[in-house]
Amino acid sequence: MSLCDLDRPRGVVRSVARATQHIDYSGLRWDKITPSNIDGVLDFSGRLFVFLEFKTVGAPMAFGQRLLFSNLHRAMARNGVACAVLLAEHVTLDPKSAIGASEALVVEILDGPQWRAPLRSVTVREAVESYLRRIFPQAL
Repeated sequence: MSLCDLDRPRGVVRSVARATQHIDYSGLRWDKITPSNIDGVLDFSGRLFVFLEFKTVGAPMAFGQRLLFSNLHRAMARNGVACAVLLAEHVTLDPKSAIGASEALVVEILDGPQWRAPLRSVTVREAVESYLRRIFPQAL
């Protein structure tokens, strides 16, 4: 990391042009297995991983992506690593406008064997803080 990196605000996309650049995965297919993307991952010292996926309101998560997250969660849990997957919805329809990740509403959670709806209306930030309180109770 250079000293210049220390001056940049954290959590902000460094190059919007690069972030919107298309990646051609067409040469990476093995039978039904193809690459998938993950919108965000939070790594809390290797003790808690929170995977974030954002969809426009009403848009479903593809079967393959849901399977990927389920397999990731199961593999981490088998190795004693806390993990959660948050599927959140947003209403930002203009592709040139940024999606506010922290205030997007969580519509599904995977933190056990099954996907489930949240118990109450919760933002991504609130859900992450809930996991942090559970895993690192002394930190918050």
